[in-house]
Amino acid sequence: MSLANRIRACMHGFEPYDARQAENYIVKLDANESPFPLPEPVRIELAEYFAGGGDLNLYPDDHSLTLRETIADHWGLRPENVLAGDGSDGIIDMIARLFVDPGDAVICPEPSFSMYAVSTKIMQGRAIAVRLQPEDDFRYDADMFIRLANEHQAKVLYLCTPNNPTGGILPKEETLRVARECPNTLVAVDEAYGEFGGETVFPASLDFGNVVVLRTFSKAFGLAGIRCGYALAGADTIRLLSRAKPPYNVSSLSQRIAARVLGARNVIQTQVDIITNARDYLASRLSCAGARVFPSQANFVLADLSCIPGILKPPEGKRVEDETGPGLGVKMAGLLAEKRVLVRPFRDPVLKNCLRITAGTRGQADVFMEALEEAVDLLETGVIK
Repeated sequence: MSLANRIRACMHGFEPYDARQAENYIVKLDANESPFPLPEPVRIELAEYFAGGGDLNLYPDDHSLTLRETIADHWGLRPENVLAGDGSDGIIDMIARLFVDPGDAVICPEPSFSMYAVSTKIMQGRAIAVRLQPEDDFRYDADMFIRLANEHQAKVLYLCTPNNPTGGILPKEETLRVARECPNTLVAVDEAYGEFGGETVFPASLDFGNVVVLRTFSKAFGLAGIRCGYALAGADTIRLLSRAKPPYNVSSLSQRIAARVLGARNVIQTQVDIITNARDYLASRLSCAGARVFPSQANFVLADLSCIPGILKPPEGKRVEDETGPGLGVKMAGLLAEKRVLVRPFRDPVLKNCLRITAGTRGQADVFMEALEEAVDLLETGVIK
């Protein structure tokens, strides 16, 4: 008997999240990671910690108290308003396991972070997608989210703002309106890219018992490798979420590093300024090249390359992508990978001609643009079809 026949029915045909890492690259602009290493004072402190033997033979603090106190101080809160997790993904998983019964509705933007729908499907819930349209720059339609949440009596509604992979935001007042008009639904506001967008629903969200704000150390704080994130909400909501928290869910090292880096606020803000400057520079260069660049308040740019003149096939004037094939984005990402420049393409039909490019530094943007121009030349001359 094959074990495949013994798994849960909802997992048949299920494809896991695939974030495989390439090793041979000049610039890595495919995962929205920071280009900056740990701040030097943190590196020195960690060296001293290891030199003293560390305490990795012991389990971590199950309540992540020091980290939660540091986060609470950062936001002007109490630790009771903070829940630590192994990345925002860990909080999303807790939400699914706590709220979603088989058949329950969960409202998710699409395109957006895939783990909202994945965690829902694992719990046998119904992930109901609200399609964001490229014709409208992938803007949120708050009224549509409200209507579907109430119509389906949704348990959870996700709002990713700034949204990944499109970069747009839902204004604070509109986000709070969704929470106000969906009082029986948990509204999870994912602000993983919030440091780059300049707007948060916090602390106004504390006035709503049905709002939880998700944050991460993976993006602005440059700590994608430690897998650490957190939730901000009223104390009652945090206590509820804690029921689904796995034991020892954040490692000792992750707790220590995240707390120290959060304390280096001036260094981090300087890095954020460099990244947002590079984002605007990259968007400008792509626009000048003819691409359609969608408005972004995150640390990346989403660009539709099908508008670039050299993308068109001579002489028929047909575009390179096959209507039933993977699209121009996948083709261009492959060409760029051959030049050791990594970016993110998509299979979603509305994104098939797009690339998402991480904003790191201006130098990285220049390397990307040079590689892109060379790839476009190959398509224009017919060397690649």
